[in-house]
Amino acid sequence: MKDWSDDAFAAYVAAMIDGEGHIEIVGSCSVRVRIANTIRPTLDAMVSRLGFGRVIEYARPPAKNYKRLFCLEVSNAVDIRRLFDCCGRFIHMKPGQMASALGIVDRVLGEAARIDERNRAILSEVQAGRVQNEIARTFGVSPQLVSRIKKGHTW
Repeated sequence: MKDWSDDAFAAYVAAMIDGEGHIEIVGSCSVRVRIANTIRPTLDAMVSRLGFGRVIEYARPPAKNYKRLFCLEVSNAVDIRRLFDCCGRFIHMKPGQMASALGIVDRVLGEAARIDERNRAILSEVQAGRVQNEIARTFGVSPQLVSRIKKGHTW
């Protein structure tokens, strides 16, 4: 896989998503892409080539004679965007799910940029010595959120 052209690799990943994968939309703000397979080295090679994602092992019932089952999982919004930028043009069976997922990812990333900008402005006000309650009123947030931003807990 590491010697394949970018297009060959992207088509392979798309085929795996179409055939063995699942594009999961959780609520209105979370997306996860999973590819299940019984051959872990294949999934490990995909993660290595992509540069993101992780491989997990599914728990299987001990009384049954199941093969071990592994899953390549991508759940970070930035990585979902990178995944579909890489292979999206080759997705044939799940283009609707991919489009829905990308809509959520783009909205979340847009919100993250807005929230990041707001938090930087709040932190700037805190560092300038303004009172937290005044900052909270100015930005329409709770004083507790201002405190968490000040302490670095929310970003």
